[in-house]
Amino acid sequence: MDCSNLVSAGGYLFDRLIGDVEGLTFRDVRTAPFQIHGLYRPKTEPVFHRLPDDVARATSEGVAGLQYNTAGGRVRFRTDSQRVAIAAVLPGLRLMPHMTLTGANGFDLYETVSGEAQYVHSFQPATDRYDALTGVCGFPTKQMREFTLNFPLYNGVNALQIGLDADARLEAPAPYAVEPPVVFYGSSITQGACATRPGTCYEAWISRAIGCDYINLGFSGSAKGEPAIVNYMAGLEMSAFVCDYDHNAPDPAHLRATHAPLYRVIRAAHPDIPFIMLTKPDYKIGDPDYDARRAVVMETFQMAQASGDRNAYFIDGATLFGGAGRGEYRPPRAAWSFSLNFVHSKPPYPFLLRGGKRTDRNGIVRNIPHPIIHFILHCASSSLHSARRSVSRPRLSLVLTVAGFMPIAAAISLLVWQRS
Repeated sequence: MDCSNLVSAGGYLFDRLIGDVEGLTFRDVRTAPFQIHGLYRPKTEPVFHRLPDDVARATSEGVAGLQYNTAGGRVRFRTDSQRVAIAAVLPGLRLMPHMTLTGANGFDLYETVSGEAQYVHSFQPATDRYDALTGVCGFPTKQMREFTLNFPLYNGVNALQIGLDADARLEAPAPYAVEPPVVFYGSSITQGACATRPGTCYEAWISRAIGCDYINLGFSGSAKGEPAIVNYMAGLEMSAFVCDYDHNAPDPAHLRATHAPLYRVIRAAHPDIPFIMLTKPDYKIGDPDYDARRAVVMETFQMAQASGDRNAYFIDGATLFGGAGRGEYRPPRAAWSFSLNFVHSKPPYPFLLRGGKRTDRNGIVRNIPHPIIHFILHCASSSLHSARRSVSRPRLSLVLTVAGFMPIAAAISLLVWQRS
């Protein structure tokens, strides 16, 4: 099969594709009408990444490297093509004993059907080729469909083309219901370890459930609240901020020295958005280190409350997974194994609208049994009643939900509803 027309940005020639690509036209995702989300200046940077290089280098050596992992990157588009193919240039193949090849290195595709995102296909890396990833999937009918293609969680992407039928229409997708993005900052949990494929990291679950844009600033082993990255995040436009780096703070003393300052910097730049702070979820009963860490995060929360901040929220990681089998959700630090946390294939969205327990009067989310959503937390002026009446018109008021079926990280959803 002649694939000589498949030349990526940078002049890379794809000499082999998996599947039937006759009659496909390949386009660089940096060109309109494709829309790229979750990455830093994706239209103009030479390769895809998540932070400005100077910010990453000023933060730490770990962040400087990990920011080239494309966790949270997405391409969105609409087309009536009966085939969707990809041709990606990778810097190599990331092999890890505790994570699937597809989760670390692959892409997966979702279609939005009647407002609900549905999994379609995984583009899996070949074990005999480390520098490229190619693949194609087909559909039975020619009709307009809206797609989201998720980037690898633990590998980089140097270039990416999408192949469509030569006569296919290509259009921009509908805008996200919730914009600007929710910013997630945290550890390997936040980055997506060890999701079986990119679309099963917890931010992606949340995005699909409520239609929110997001930025994944999870850095495995390297999220420590350094001033360089904190100041950068404060300058981002955002709808909410999720602070989930307890796990990477070297010790309670480091957490104490950085956690409240991080809150103050973000809150000064964004005085009205929800600020959600979490403690590490792999709680070991009677562990004094965990108890000390939890106390630090609680102190920041109490400080926020004392200053009059009614849009700050505390989620106790120890309550995310409880009861029988809890130990299965507290894997060894050397090998995060989240397979059990993905047993539910989609968020229980109707249950979410029916309601459930809420936070206490102090904004503390408590007692979250696995595996379904049990708490709906009001933010701003929404009520469940108004949300229920206007489910088709999302806008400004935010409702926070906490789900145990997502990764071991405190799974958060920010729901935005507009009154009728």
